[in-house]
Amino acid sequence: MAMVKFNKTDRVILSVAIIILIVYSYFLYDDTFLFSIDSSNEKQIGSLSMSSNDVRKKTLESFQWIPAKSNQSLNEKDSIFTGEKSSAVIKLNDGSLIKLGENSLISLTTRSGNVELNLKYGEIQTEIKASTKVQLKTEGENLVLENNKKNISKVKIKKSKLSSAKLDLLEGSVSLSSKTSNQKLALKKNETLDVASTKLSFPPALTQLQGKIDLITPEQMKIVLINPKQGFFLNWSGKNTTNEKLVIAKDKEFQNEILTKTNIPPKIFINELSDGIFYWKVVGKDVKNSDITSSIQTFDIKTLKKPEIVSPLNNSSIQLLTKTDVKTHKGEVVYNWESDFALFEYQLSNDDIFNKIIDTKKITEKKLSLALPQGQYYFKIRGLYNNQYSEWSTVNKINILTTKIKELPPLAPTLITKNLSSTIKISPRQPSSISPVLIRWNKVNKASKYIVELSQDSQFTKTQNYETTNNALSFTPTDTPLYFIRVKAQSPEGLQSNYSDVGNIKTELPNPILELNESLIVKSGGIGEKAPSVKFELNWNQLPFVNTYFVEQSTTSDFKNVTSTKTGQNKSTIEVNKPGIFHFRVIASIDSTSLKANLISNIKTATYDFKQKLKSPDLLEPRNKLTVFLQKDVEPFIWTNWEKEKLAVNYSIQISDSPDFSKPLLEKTMTDNKFLLKEKLPLGNIYWRVKANAKDPAMSSSWSKPSEFILNHNKNNEAFQ
Repeated sequence: MAMVKFNKTDRVILSVAIIILIVYSYFLYDDTFLFSIDSSNEKQIGSLSMSSNDVRKKTLESFQWIPAKSNQSLNEKDSIFTGEKSSAVIKLNDGSLIKLGENSLISLTTRSGNVELNLKYGEIQTEIKASTKVQLKTEGENLVLENNKKNISKVKIKKSKLSSAKLDLLEGSVSLSSKTSNQKLALKKNETLDVASTKLSFPPALTQLQGKIDLITPEQMKIVLINPKQGFFLNWSGKNTTNEKLVIAKDKEFQNEILTKTNIPPKIFINELSDGIFYWKVVGKDVKNSDITSSIQTFDIKTLKKPEIVSPLNNSSIQLLTKTDVKTHKGEVVYNWESDFALFEYQLSNDDIFNKIIDTKKITEKKLSLALPQGQYYFKIRGLYNNQYSEWSTVNKINILTTKIKELPPLAPTLITKNLSSTIKISPRQPSSISPVLIRWNKVNKASKYIVELSQDSQFTKTQNYETTNNALSFTPTDTPLYFIRVKAQSPEGLQSNYSDVGNIKTELPNPILELNESLIVKSGGIGEKAPSVKFELNWNQLPFVNTYFVEQSTTSDFKNVTSTKTGQNKSTIEVNKPGIFHFRVIASIDSTSLKANLISNIKTATYDFKQKLKSPDLLEPRNKLTVFLQKDVEPFIWTNWEKEKLAVNYSIQISDSPDFSKPLLEKTMTDNKFLLKEKLPLGNIYWRVKANAKDPAMSSSWSKPSEFILNHNKNNEAFQ
């Protein structure tokens, strides 16, 4: 590239431009030269003869504190503040000096030729010339300090925010009086006089002062920043409090404090935080040195992301072809960027320092199309929010090359959406729906149309072709879950470009969702009846790209022993021929050119329960009509025994002296199929019967046919004792 030489005139213009740029840049940082905040309409009463470290001044008309410098003039009603480890000396017009210690705030006024000191808090030393007075405004009352000697007297005054003023005589002779009282008190050396303890003023009892801190900043304030260091203000007010501290945390319990600031003013600037939701409060001390805490509020910080250019790529070359004049031919360049802003300002130039702006506008879209001739271009963009600009984006450089041709094919398109994903909406018992995808590519100069090819294999042995005049195509996958895509451009003359790079469309397939219409089937049968076969109806959602399903049935949940049924539908009827617990699942089989996979459904469990009425037991012992002879002084032990029923849970036995069992002598229930009779029974005919009990009472057996035995005694017919 040839070097550009500046002549004398160019160098002068460049130098003036740089100077103007520096001046305006400084005004952006400090505009006090243009708009003075130090001016006052009050008369001058002195000057600041010495300023050390953090000393600030505020006029009556101003709301802003400005740094105070030595030899700066002081006017009526000006306020002076000294920070930590700072001091200042005020020289009044009469030559007397007032020295301010650290952390002090004082305002100055003159009344009838005398100085009036309004000490808010802190420590001062003041000189009082011979036969002059100094008025001290404190505790809601004006006090008068009067020099009783011909020489200069000096007094130190100290006051905190919540305590009364305390006076010490340093030199000379000074008396203290009040405008509301004729009484005078003489200050003594080495003795501190507490104004609150005198009869000259009557301040409220400090113990009755209630400390309070209020947060003025609105709750849940949304803070939008255009750069991380821009910052914002938090406002609060305190009453009868000291040692205020700002606390900011990420949690409401303030377990994770991320920022604290002490000795804070009522309006504090914050620029140390990142994006997110924060909790803040102000804590302090009251007159009893007890903790005072404000309410807890939140604020939300959002820093807008400056624009980032995503296309065209930086330092890229754009090739243009034309049959006309190369110098006048223009090609379309589309800039795309990402940002959180909604309003933008861009600049386009032929040089990287943007000496000459070719084009600049404010726009709301996140892309810009420009028709540009061949050449080298530099492009940058910045966001605009509430009349504030973000930083400029990284400068994007492109080189447009135009070639004159008789007839050449278009350039190959570039896929913008290279890897696409399609989703499937699941509807129970209904075919699933597939969302379409949008295939996009960059526009190609001189292309009258585009040919989009889709194939199930990466070699494109078999394709589906679509033609469009746009640089986008909406496509819904129907035959396979994986497609390969490529695009080529065609000119009006029918010349075709090379293919673009290869992309793909992948459909994420869900597993089938199995449903069981009836998970419990209960059948009942008579005595000895065999359990019939039953059918379970299974349904699942129809999945795209799936033509074959395998329904698996197992008696175990781990499916080690499986019976499989193949079907092409999304439902199946499974028949089981015996009672039991059965587990079902469905496997959707995908067998396409581009993808082979098996998708396994959830498991459903079904129960077939067959209930059968129990058979009445056959009575075995004692035999029917058996006579039992009882011996004297021997207890009766008679075993009763009957046929065992394998499905019975227990048995019931009844013993009576009447064949109709209207008055049973004994009723018992046992789990065994035998019973030892030891109870007292009358002599004579004894009848007994048994029934088998099932878990379901309705399935219990009927009473057995009664059996009879005869009790006899050799001695008499009385009951055996």
